[in-house]
Amino acid sequence: GTIDGEIAASQIALDKSNATTKIVPGHGPLTNKVEYQAYHDMLVDIRGRVAKLKAEGKTEDQAVAAKPLADIQARLNQNDMASERVVRQVYETLK
Repeated sequence: GTIDGEIAASQIALDKSNATTKIVPGHGPLTNKVEYQAYHDMLVDIRGRVAKLKAEGKTEDQAVAAKPLADIQARLNQNDMASERVVRQVYETLK
């Protein structure tokens, strides 16, 4: 799927939930609306960062080299390969 699809799907789940709703995401543990909102917002942020680099005329490799997800990567304890994969996937799906 695309990041836009994931953002749209998470927004639908958020719209249909309330403070007591338990959410079973496609990946990861059982969550709640507050945590799922943070996940949704992170996806929107990632998309925005990569879209900005693409709009500036950066190639996919240049976008990866810019490390636009460095702070998110550190917060999630992810490695460079995981971040590169996300940047490439998002870059390739952006119109």
